Amino acid sequence: MNGCGRSCSKSARSKRPLTPSSEAVLRRRIVTAIKRQYPQAWEYHPCDRFRVGVPDELLCINGRFIALEIKRHGQHPTPLQQETLKRIRQAGGIAVVLTSVEQLDALLP
Repeated sequence: MNGCGRSCSKSARSKRPLTPSSEAVLRRRIVTAIKRQYPQAWEYHPCDRFRVGVPDELLCINGRFIALEIKRHGQHPTPLQQETLKRIRQAGGIAVVLTSVEQLDALLP
């Protein structure tokens, strides 16, 4: 039995390894690319897990507010995430879903 009161095998308890296609790896690559291209960029990493729908990365680059929702290829934002991105666009910001680092080139000024 494990600490949660349920029995499970060791393999079921082990965490999934980060693969190149994982969202965490993709997020790190995107943040690294932003820092390399725009070292002066202001960035905010929402960490409050109770604020669902907030994009993964919030940036201000050259006076432009940019919200990035990062998803693995084939994944899609939730309806709440889509609504948040829409409201950011309506307010004059740039709000996109990224599935690759290469998409930054077309997005950033």
